[in-house]
Amino acid sequence: MKHFYKPLVISLIITLIPGVVLPGCSRDDKDSNPDETLEGVWKIISYKIQPTVQQAAEGEVLKDTTILYPTDDGVQLYLRLNNGEYEKIIVSPTDTTFENGSYQISGSEIVISLDNTQSKYGFTISGSGITLINKLKAEDGEIGEKIISGVKVAEDPFFDKHYPYTNEDPQLSCSVSHNENVSIGLSDNPMPVLADVEIRGEKLFSTQNNNGFENRFYLEIKAGTSYSVQITNLESDYALSDYVEISASDALPLGKVLFVAEIEEGVSTLNFKVQPSSGCLYIRFFSYEENVSFSFIVEEALPD
Repeated sequence: MKHFYKPLVISLIITLIPGVVLPGCSRDDKDSNPDETLEGVWKIISYKIQPTVQQAAEGEVLKDTTILYPTDDGVQLYLRLNNGEYEKIIVSPTDTTFENGSYQISGSEIVISLDNTQSKYGFTISGSGITLINKLKAEDGEIGEKIISGVKVAEDPFFDKHYPYTNEDPQLSCSVSHNENVSIGLSDNPMPVLADVEIRGEKLFSTQNNNGFENRFYLEIKAGTSYSVQITNLESDYALSDYVEISASDALPLGKVLFVAEIEEGVSTLNFKVQPSSGCLYIRFFSYEENVSFSFIVEEALPD
């Protein structure tokens, strides 16, 4: 099982805190499209928390903090922005983990949806560099700024390893059947994830018809190949017999069911194999309660 690396400092850095956004400056080419410039992989090189003058004098809430990447422990952060899909990539000496969400561009603002929360950042792009700035607020007003700087990576260092089966024709992609007007993570707009990477979910989201809570994911895979799905760390605030349903299905819109199970009380792990006929695999967690957390990983199955 791969280790899910998520240190507190790193989580703080890319967790987008809602607040007043500092508008980004215009680029040299005023006619260029922010979407085209933003798309790609950004290597994070520094992170800074800068309290206001008053906060710095009073020594309250925030401390002046600067972190450079890679860290002394060899941890490096990346952001991938691709056609509305957002990924935070954490590379450590022992593992690589991904956290998935979505984004939208409006002028010099980027709105990112992650873990069922929307946040805004102003951005400034100069050459191959990017700066994201967010004004941090508390009940009494502004308390400081969060400043993240990075550089664009010319070639995606993760594509060949983690996206070997992605079809470049958008008409043949799994997402062509998804409804982007629905919140990401629901059945009609599942969240993209990767094979061979451990994914962690913190809670479920209210379904469109409000008859329960769910979190649905999808992977682009090799059609007709057998895959192993390993679920661990399944927890909730109530007896699991109340219950958590886990299912796997083939490509939308028909979505042939490949596996379904209701998790019994006291069970926190589940392993099963599926063999989708298409190049798309969907994994869904459903319950009548919201507070369900879990981890899972999908890997190509070894021959029996």
